[in-house]
Order: sequence, then C-alpha cells, then structure tokens
Amino acid sequence: MNYSLILLATLTAPQITNALLLGGLLGATGQGIRAVMGVRKYREEAAAGVAVNEFSQGRLLSSIAIGFIAGVLATIPLLDDFTKEPQWTEKMVLALIAAGYAGVDFIEGFLKNNLPPTKANETTSKNSASTGSDSSLTISADQTVAG
Repeated sequence: MNYSLILLATLTAPQITNALLLGGLLGATGQGIRAVMGVRKYREEAAAGVAVNEFSQGRLLSSIAIGFIAGVLATIPLLDDFTKEPQWTEKMVLALIAAGYAGVDFIEGFLKNNLPPTKANETTSKNSASTGSDSSLTISADQTVAG
C-alpha cells in the first residue's frame, strides 16, 4: 500500500465517511429496486398457483446489505486518492444505483467461489440442483422457480 497517499489526504474523516455512506445508500437503493421487482414476480407466480420457493425476509435484507457494500466499493475510486470529494452529478448517482443493482451478483459470485461451503449451503445447493431452483441470495426478476 502506498502510505504517501494517506499523508497527502486532504479530506477529513467525516467527509470520507459521508461520501462512502451516500454511495452505500445508493447501492442499497439499486438492490432495493431489484428486490421489489423480484417480490412482485414472486407474488404474481404465487397468485397464479405456480410452485414457488418460500419467501425469506432474511435473504431480502442480506441482499440489500450486499447492495450497500457494492455501493461503498463503487464509491472508493471516486474519492480521487482522498484529496477531493466526488462531484455528485446525476450520472454518478445513477451509476452508484446501478452498481448496487448489478454489483450484488458479482459479490455473491465471489463469495460462493472463495468461501468454503457450510452445511446449510451444501444442503441448499443439493436441493437446488435436484429441483433446478436458484440458490441465490437475491430475489430478482429473473429468478428461476422450482416446479
């Protein structure tokens, strides 16, 4: 790590924290949009009598938390080596919302490939393989349904 960047930093800790929090909230907003679409599809399929996986509020909250993390990670390069605050343009705000929307897949894929499976994950993976359902943490519009 280049410690000279830390010595040259002109942003205060609250400025950095505020920028990262705003990025995280925008990322969580993007994932929230994605989750709303997934919940809508889930309800439509359940009303139509299609067999669906059980809805999990924990998965919903964890996906929004991962969206927050994706937004924070997308904000870090915008801080220009911690010497000046980002200029919050409309395009930047939309890009951070998109990072939360799409970045969750990247983070979940990274975690699945780099963390050892737990017993609960192994059971879920075996059940998903036999039923053809999606074992993703997110509730998305393109989620497959067991049936």
